[in-house]
Amino acid sequence: MTSWFRKQPVDGTLLSPIELTQEGESAEKEIVSHRQVPLEIHDNLRSWDRIATTLRIIFVTLGCIATVAAIVATTFNEQMGILWTKVCICSAAVAVGLLTAFDIAGKANAMRRACRNLRAAIMLYKWESTFTVADLISEYRRGQDLVGDVNYIPQRAGVEPKKRSPNARSQPHD
Repeated sequence: MTSWFRKQPVDGTLLSPIELTQEGESAEKEIVSHRQVPLEIHDNLRSWDRIATTLRIIFVTLGCIATVAAIVATTFNEQMGILWTKVCICSAAVAVGLLTAFDIAGKANAMRRACRNLRAAIMLYKWESTFTVADLISEYRRGQDLVGDVNYIPQRAGVEPKKRSPNARSQPHD
């Protein structure tokens, strides 16, 4: 009876996936499992992961600032005086404004989804012989589309968009 798992060597090197498979499996998996992921895609995955983590930290930090500042301003406004009450209220408003206007939580979630999808594509590329580099690049592009651009949404920040006057429309020329 063959064991599916073997102990890792003492020197710290990892066994290849083929060394962990059961004897007698096709040699095709040995070739496929050793395909290298293009460096650009691997680097972008690490970058997306760092950005997603940073955005989560910013989201939690701004959320905590907004919550604590609002609670302190409403609970201790008589003891703090006018200046510190204004500082707390302003801090809470700025934190909430930044969170909502730039949709930091949505951007962090999009980054995480893009990372998950690209990781899955990398696993398919390494293990599935029919999954090509072109397929991997296509998944990378989908991840880029998921991430998108940073958007400023003034309506969420409490700023009304400028309305165009009816006279501002271009008049057709005869």
